[in-house]
Amino acid sequence: MRYDVRVASIADVQNRLPGRRTVLLAFALEEGYSAVIAITKDTILHHYNPKDSTTAQLVDSLRALLAAPPGPARSEAAVRREQAAANELSHLLYRRLLHPVLRQLPEAAELILIPDGKLGYLPFELLLTEPATPGKYRSTPYLLKKYSIRYEHAATLFLQEHPKDAFARNVFAGLAPDFPPATEELALGHPDTGFFRTAFPELQSSPAPLRHNTAEVKAISRQLGGTSFTGRQASKSLFLEKAAGYRIIHLATHAFVNDNFPEYAHFLLAAGDNIDTDPRLYAYEIYNMRLNAELAVLSACEAGTGKLQRGEGIMSLARAFQYAGCPNIVTSLWQADDRSTKDIMLGFYRHLKAGMGKADALRQAKLDFLATAGQRYTHPFYWGTFILIGDNAPVELGSSNAPAWLWGLGLLLAAGLFLWWKNRKVATRTPSST
Repeated sequence: MRYDVRVASIADVQNRLPGRRTVLLAFALEEGYSAVIAITKDTILHHYNPKDSTTAQLVDSLRALLAAPPGPARSEAAVRREQAAANELSHLLYRRLLHPVLRQLPEAAELILIPDGKLGYLPFELLLTEPATPGKYRSTPYLLKKYSIRYEHAATLFLQEHPKDAFARNVFAGLAPDFPPATEELALGHPDTGFFRTAFPELQSSPAPLRHNTAEVKAISRQLGGTSFTGRQASKSLFLEKAAGYRIIHLATHAFVNDNFPEYAHFLLAAGDNIDTDPRLYAYEIYNMRLNAELAVLSACEAGTGKLQRGEGIMSLARAFQYAGCPNIVTSLWQADDRSTKDIMLGFYRHLKAGMGKADALRQAKLDFLATAGQRYTHPFYWGTFILIGDNAPVELGSSNAPAWLWGLGLLLAAGLFLWWKNRKVATRTPSST
């Protein structure tokens, strides 16, 4: 991603599309108008809305309804009113942003979305292709049910090729620090002035315990034959030292956005053996890394959000990973529920291991969760936050994290068997003397 200043042409995009059922949709959202261009292998469509002054506000309103689950004290009538409002907004945005072009592409099955402005905060999977009345979330006509969906920050990133042999050999590293209830408030290392309390609001409270992140990382590590680092092992120093050696990096922890200073957005890891070490992994530190990962899974809150900068887009932790060389990111657009995140992630990796592409695997994991979760957990808050930025290719999981001595032992055994077979073959050809 670094220093790439090429301009993507429509012909370049068409040549790069994987098939005729894939559509790339690039959006423009400005004050007073919106536009979308849809590109397939052999078709170019566009739709321009010259009097659109409300889409950004509609996105804000929809996020407010989806990004928080209904509390246990809410009445059933209030919950249904909120669901009705969310359904109306979701279908309105679908009709405004997607329907004008997708209605002309009935064979489309995969969408590659390049959002603009506040559209970058919206998981398009939750838009509704049909009007829906309040009821069971399982039967709601989400866009997710019709299409496999993935995202890119720009068309130039979509054009980039990433040879498989450029990625690390070790398959998986998962980090899951623990946060006991008694965790003290972290100190920034600066005087406790009003400026720092305002500039770094995430430091004003202790991180909540995560009850399922350790089980999540350990289970995925067993699935893939990878390595898990949990508790005090899941330290910032370990990440900085070892992250470049893995094909898949999985962080199951807290993430904090900093709209005042986006470079100070961070993941919270363990301090390790040195209690004086700052356990925060900052965005600017990730920007300065060189990763060899094919996929980073940011199983944390709001890792895909951040400050929206004109001409640059959303300055998120996910963006930092792409800049560091990781082309594919699973990230979140709002607070992630610890329990449902574990279930979705286990499903995602299960489908990856079965050979599905990344976007297809994440889609199927969400559909599985929606079909089997308890009624409370079918609210979009619990499963709609995660998106994939990147490609839909399968991940090669044939390599393992076996230590070098184990590979050496295998080679010695193979050489021994070959010599035994060769000597036995020679012996059977030698005539016996009588």
